Parts: sequence; C-alpha cells; structure tokens
Amino acid sequence: MKRNLQAGKLQSGGFGFNVFTDDELNDIHLSTLKVLKKTGGKDLTERAYEEALHVLENHKPLLLPDGAAETMSSIIEDYEAELKVNRK
Repeated sequence: MKRNLQAGKLQSGGFGFNVFTDDELNDIHLSTLKVLKKTGGKDLTERAYEEALHVLENHKPLLLPDGAAETMSSIIEDYEAELKVNRK
C-alpha cells in the first residue's frame, strides 16, 4: 500500500540538494511578482479606486419625495434638542 504525502510536511524521496539559497529564492519570487503585476493587470487597490471614481462621476441619486427633506430636518432638530446640541 502506497501512502499519500501529507500537506505541509517536507518529505524527501531520497537524495536531494538545494539549487538556490533562500535569498535567491526570495529574489526570484519578488521578481516574478513584479512581472506579473506589469502583465497581470491592476491590483485590488487600483480597481477599487477606479470604481469609486466611476461611481462618483456617474451616479444619479434618486430625488427625495415631497416633504422628505423637511421631515428629516425636523427629526434632526428634535434629536439635537434632546441632546442639547447648540448649532450656533
């Protein structure tokens, strides 16, 4: 019966040697990320920024129904009076 390799465990099937040092592997990894960024498109921050700009430039808010602004102002005034907020 053949056993499956377990995830997260380093297992060697026999003789082996390291071709690269840890620093060299890290340099390769960072260089690969740079190439992928250039060829792989935008990162999440860039896409979120562009989407936010798109929304700000193109969003058309719905108009409030008649009397809604006055009702909201009244609610705010009542709450401010309850909290003793002075707007002056």
